[in-house]
Amino acid sequence: MCDILFYIDLFLLQRLTVYDYERIKRHDIIGNVIMRDLLEKSDLSSWTEYTMHVVDNDKKDDYGDILLYLNFNKNDEKLHFTVARAYNLRPMDITGASDPYVKIIQLNQRKRVKKRKTSIKRANLHPVYNENLTFDLPRQQIRDTSFLVKVMDWDRIGSDDLLGCCIIGSESVTKEGREQWERCVLQSSEESNCSQESLTNGMWHSLLPDVPEDFCRLPNFSKEKKERRSMRFRLKTFSGRR
Repeated sequence: MCDILFYIDLFLLQRLTVYDYERIKRHDIIGNVIMRDLLEKSDLSSWTEYTMHVVDNDKKDDYGDILLYLNFNKNDEKLHFTVARAYNLRPMDITGASDPYVKIIQLNQRKRVKKRKTSIKRANLHPVYNENLTFDLPRQQIRDTSFLVKVMDWDRIGSDDLLGCCIIGSESVTKEGREQWERCVLQSSEESNCSQESLTNGMWHSLLPDVPEDFCRLPNFSKEKKERRSMRFRLKTFSGRR
């Protein structure tokens, strides 16, 4: 029995949410207590004990979660991703397991700049990585940069399958992706009087089942530059013959 005292406007209280505490991942929602029913049917002018049902949570499909730490060093202009762990990934093999690895793709103005990958964890739906992936990030490119984080299932034959993804950056489709980017990268890069060289923070991200449409089929930045150099070379050769 736990007695907790809250001071709150009852008409602003819509529901109470009951969570299952988890030490290594985000807390799971057990259900909700709808407070509207209590306010409509009860007299709360005096202390009274009420027993109310916990309504099951309308949980959407769960594609797993990933814990990421960001560390931006202002002096050397490098962003360090620490891929800590993933939890509750989808089983893709007939054995009921997956062979997950994490691939992080750096994007600048919706063009692919660089990618890094972790090791593969065989037959593991709750892999622990604790691996650091480093990217060059000049300050003038921060606001145009995003990172596409893809959790992949390695296959010996055929192409690897997508288990889930998230986006870190100001263009992220999730609140967590934008918030972590704002806290770690934008604030640390703009605070010139900050005594710390870098800021580190970790956050759980719920995985999306598919890559958002705006981040599909993006051009490769380096290939585009090669094509331009090749075009200039052909034009010079042609003009030389004339």
